[in-house]
This record gives sequence, C-alpha cells and structure tokens, in this order.
Amino acid sequence: MRESIEKYVSAPRFGRYMDSCGGDFGKALALYEANMRLSGAAMEAINIVEVTLRNAMDEQLRSWNRDRINNEEWTTLPAAHLANVINQGKNLPKAREKAEKALAGKRSPVHDDVVAQLSFGTWFFMLPSSGDDRDSKKRIWDSSLKDAFPMRHNVPVSKIKESIGIIYDLRNRVAHFEPIYSLHLEGKRSSMAKILHVIDRPIKKWFSETERFTSEVERFRAEWPELTK
Repeated sequence: MRESIEKYVSAPRFGRYMDSCGGDFGKALALYEANMRLSGAAMEAINIVEVTLRNAMDEQLRSWNRDRINNEEWTTLPAAHLANVINQGKNLPKAREKAEKALAGKRSPVHDDVVAQLSFGTWFFMLPSSGDDRDSKKRIWDSSLKDAFPMRHNVPVSKIKESIGIIYDLRNRVAHFEPIYSLHLEGKRSSMAKILHVIDRPIKKWFSETERFTSEVERFRAEWPELTK
C-alpha cells in the first residue's frame, strides 16, 4: 500500500504528513484521512456561506443596476462603475463559459446561471479595501453592497472583507487538497459565523445547527492532541 499511496497521492504531498508524524507511515495515513474529514466538513460549511453571500450581494447589485440603466442583469449589461469592477479580471467570461457548458446547449444561459458560476473570489474582490476610498468599489459599496449586510451595524467593510478573505483562503486550500489540520480552524469557523451574522440571523442559526465542521475539529483535537497548538 505504501508504494501506491506515495505514487498516486504523490510523495511530495504525502511527505508533509510523514513529516508531521515523524516518518511513521501508518500514522501519516491516518492523519491524511483525518484531514480529508476536516476538509469535507469545511467545504460543506463554506458552501452555506458562499451561497448566502452570493445571493445577498446579487440581490443588491440587481437593484443597483436596474436603478441606473433599467436592466437588472448586471452580468450581461453592467452599469459604468460596476463594469469597472468586474472587468478588472476575466470572471464574467469564465462564468458564462461554465454556464454554457453546464446547460449543454439546452438553452442560452441567463443571469442566474452566470451568477451561480461566479467564483467565491469574485465576491471577495468586489468589496473595497482601505485604499479604495475613491474608486468604483467604494462607490458601489456605499450605494449598494452595504445593504447586502443589513445586520452589520457598526462593523466596517474592512472587517467584513477580512472575514470573507479568511474563508476564501480556506476554500482554496480545501479545493487544492492542501492539509488544513495545522491551521487555526476554530478561527475559520468563527469567520463563517461572522459573515452570516451580518447578513441574516436565521441563516446563521441554521448554519450553527447544520454544519459539522465544529464537531470534526473537536474530534481532530481529541484524536491528535500532539498536533494541537
């Protein structure tokens, strides 16, 4: 088995687990499996946050675009400032292409199809940073996207973006099969709850009752105390 694991998981990837386990193959394999459980539970939790965030922001962007050019489908015909933001990358063309492939020629993709294919990073990068006070991101935040977080009260956009960034980073690590067991996972889960808290309290409650990331982290801490910092 060891030869197959090191061949198909790859020695460099599995080597990180071997290093954590002092070269003990059996223990490293158990750690790899534990990391898979953590990653699966993390992705389930992230999915709730991602879908909620996407729909909250899309609702406000639809309204913003409709008020300016009488067309709410901002993925097809974005108004000026929004066009400046989303055209900085290639997110929309990629999302349209993915939507077309998903529909397999059954019909042409519409706005909802494209929105569903936009990456998590799209929503993160739409929010302004501290140096964006005069640009389109800040204008869209002030006139639209702040309302996607109606329960934020005095929480500044920088803190909201920071929490989303933490989730975004975790999502990328999980998607690329990276080990996450050495991270401060309780903090990652807290960031998820913070985002849902500023969007909608019932959704946050549902998340807390549904997600199993917390229990998997607790299980890992109990089973691997030597790797808990």
